[in-house]
Amino acid sequence: EDFLQEYDPDERRRLGAYYTPVPVVTTIVGIVDYLIKNELGLIDGIASATTWGEYAEDHPEIAKPDEASPSDLIISMVDPATGTGTFLLEWLRQFAANRPGEAPPLSQIAALELSPASYTVAHLKTSLELPASEREEGLPIYLADTLSGVVPHTFDGMSDPVADEAARADHVKFDRRASVVIGNPPYE
Repeated sequence: EDFLQEYDPDERRRLGAYYTPVPVVTTIVGIVDYLIKNELGLIDGIASATTWGEYAEDHPEIAKPDEASPSDLIISMVDPATGTGTFLLEWLRQFAANRPGEAPPLSQIAALELSPASYTVAHLKTSLELPASEREEGLPIYLADTLSGVVPHTFDGMSDPVADEAARADHVKFDRRASVVIGNPPYE
């Protein structure tokens, strides 16, 4: 986890990229899982497959968010400054512990990262964690500035893979609802 310090210490300082120890990450994800189980009553915690329609039916006192459809899963996660993916990996591990043998719904998970070096490491670590069958449609890790506005997705009318990824990142940032925002934001 000292990759960026060794690879490019100036970029690390400029971005405020500091490593969060795995025991801290495990504790934070565990607390989120505990709260989802005990406060929301979703017994599978972060791995819950409960939809807004099902939850609203069982809990009429809770209103479904206007932007959510009844078929949307309640639990969705975004890590807005994923770094090398430590929170994302722990989320996936907790999912596996809660629902052994089931693939996590990657469409409900997203991670954004500004540093190309950290983004690359996050992709590598996540690829090593997930079976090939679960990565076929691509990993939910996007090279993007979480705090920026919408960016152009074409160059002289031509689409390219980088612009396509920017469009997917903008979808995560502006169109998708996340019930859990988790991670260690940049700091000095």
